[in-house]
Amino acid sequence: MHRFLKSILFSFPLILLSCAGQTGQSIAEPEWLSLPPSDPDYYFGIGGSDTGNEADDREAAIARAQADLAASISVDIISEFKLEEKLSGGVSSETLENRITQSVNQSLVNLETMDSWYDPDRGYWILVRMDKSTWEEQRAADRRMSVPPPAGLDINSGLNIPFLAILSGKNLPYSILPGGRNTPYEFTLDWVVSDFPALDDAGGIFFSRLTGVVSFKHYGIILFSREYGPFKEGGLSYEQARERAALKVLEEFRTDSSFTDDLAGAL
Repeated sequence: MHRFLKSILFSFPLILLSCAGQTGQSIAEPEWLSLPPSDPDYYFGIGGSDTGNEADDREAAIARAQADLAASISVDIISEFKLEEKLSGGVSSETLENRITQSVNQSLVNLETMDSWYDPDRGYWILVRMDKSTWEEQRAADRRMSVPPPAGLDINSGLNIPFLAILSGKNLPYSILPGGRNTPYEFTLDWVVSDFPALDDAGGIFFSRLTGVVSFKHYGIILFSREYGPFKEGGLSYEQARERAALKVLEEFRTDSSFTDDLAGAL
């Protein structure tokens, strides 16, 4: 009996020390929270949330860590493409970075969780990273362009088909994926009518000026555009006149042999 009591008394301090050690470990702040890691081969992201609900905080922390990592990538993208020099239309550097971060955030995959930490008083925190070589591989695989319907035309307009065919025949440095989503690349064809259609003496409708503008966008910023026209064309209806003039725009675009070289020079 005495031997049993001695065993308990001897073990009890060890149990207390063990519990104390575990408790101290759970509340000790990790070094990366105050000193973010740095490695030339990786992008890092840190996110946290403190609402009092551990499950909700974990989900929010993961999303914020991913957004933080995407922001790091966007800084490199702006520097690489010198997009700040191409700002137009009143777009600020902050807006540009936000657009790029959102686009990158939507397409991130294969993030690696390095560590996580939860404290009842400070919430849930997580550290993630992504190999830069993995990002470059993903980026190369995502070099595709979304080709939306030309502005002002119905989504089923017959002009969409020749526009895609012309793009495909120009030997572009990107693959074309009509209707693609979550890609930072985009080609658009916009119709610009400089004044209102007018009636001619025979009762038809004509445009005095219709111009087609083909633009290449990267992260929502127009890096290259080319105008074709203006053309004057008539028809029995507004839609007919517009599409006849638009076909002339497309034909000029088709015969533009310098388009691909000029586009490559703008990138």
